Parts: sequence; structure tokens; C-alpha cells
Amino acid sequence: MTRRLALLLFWTWAALPVAAQSSPSVLTVYFSERPPFAFVEGQRGFVLDVTKAVLAEAGVRARFIELPPRRVLELLRAGPPQALGVGWFPTPDREAWWSYSHPIYQDMPLVALVNARAAAALTSPVRLDALLSSGLTLGVQSGGSFGAVVDRKIRTLGLLPLETMVDVGQLAHLIQGGRMDYTLLPEEEARYLMDHDPTLVPGVVLVPLADPPPGNYRCLLYPAGFDRALEARIDAAIDRVMGPATSSAAVRSPSP
Repeated sequence: MTRRLALLLFWTWAALPVAAQSSPSVLTVYFSERPPFAFVEGQRGFVLDVTKAVLAEAGVRARFIELPPRRVLELLRAGPPQALGVGWFPTPDREAWWSYSHPIYQDMPLVALVNARAAAALTSPVRLDALLSSGLTLGVQSGGSFGAVVDRKIRTLGLLPLETMVDVGQLAHLIQGGRMDYTLLPEEEARYLMDHDPTLVPGVVLVPLADPPPGNYRCLLYPAGFDRALEARIDAAIDRVMGPATSSAAVRSPSP
């Protein structure tokens, strides 16, 4: 976290009781534990820290609730007007049901976590299209996305990723055990897993991709009935917290 953001988090949270008096809104903020983006313990992480700073800047009180990704989507699709989700990629399917904030974080490019035996058969350098076409089984969290570009490639190839309800750490162990061959993760997430779970070595290998798409933008996810004036206020707060270079980035689904 940058010194600027750390200072902003301190001062905005210190000022929250005063700022929040001007707003009647108490938001329910749904998040899923996904280190290093979001941790249940301490309700912290890259995207949670930014979200807290943004809501404090907007003068909005919030309660944070951790749920699995698919459950978050189900709840938001039901349309609770005073709730939002944290850290979601814009995709065409989701845009049919929800709207998105300005970006609050950009991931590093994708890498592959691959079963060590399967990795030995890959030709270096590993290219994304070749990996997707390799016949290896791709694993994904239920309700998850790899971003619009990769999701589109998967649909074009007619692939059916193996979905699982477990978290990403457990998914890595399923790869280690051969239940699936690989998954795709942002580099910071993959390295966090490998650095903090030594039992994954040597059964799982982190494989860089020669041609990954740009890192995905993570946004706040607004349900259909969300107050548009409040949405605009939160987006304006994102602009102030993140700065114009990040907040003005396009969050519509990118072209392949």
C-alpha cells in the first residue's frame, strides 16, 4: 500500500462519524475472502482497504459481510437496494444484471498454477491460447471469472471449466492432487498462495504466460435497484481516492 493511501485510510476513517452524519445510507458490503485482495480476519486487503477509504470519503457507513462469490451474486441479483459487492470484474453476462463503479484496483497479469506433472509436458514459453487448447482441465471457483478477454476465449473454444465451491487455496490443493490440471490467477494472488502455503510445493508450479491480457480492473458491483445518486457519490469518491489516471480507466468489457 502506498504511503498516500495509508495516510488517506487513517484520516478518512478518523473523520467518518462526522462525514456519515450527512448520509442516511448504511450499506451492506459483501466480499469474499481472497488473499491478498480480501481477508476475513481484520476485514483488510488490497480491495477492502480501498473500499473502506472510498466509502469514508463518500461519507457512507457500511457493514462488511463475507460470503462465497456465487452467494454474493445471488443476493445482489435479488436486488437489495442498500448493498454492493467488492472487487468484481466487469463482464458482459454480469452487466446484464448489475452496474459497476469506477475501478478501485487493477490486477497484475494472469499466470497459471499448474499441477507439476502436467506442467512438465508444456512447451516453453507457455502462451495462453496454447494452454487453453492443451486438453488440460481448467479449474475455476463457482461464480468466478477470469476477466472478459479470457472468458470469451473459453467460450469460443467450447471449454467447460471444472467448477468448485472451494476457496482459491483449496482449489490449488485440488490441482496438486490431480482433480484438475490448472487454474489462472493474477500474479500477486498466485505468488501469495505459493509463498504462504509451503505444502503446495513441489506438487504445484507457478507458470508465467508469455502473452497474458492486461490485468483486470476490480470494481464495486451495484445491484439493479441501487440509488443512482449514491452511486454517483461513491464514484466521485473513487476518483478522489484513486486519482484521475486510475478512475478514468475504461471498465467496459475489453476487446479480445
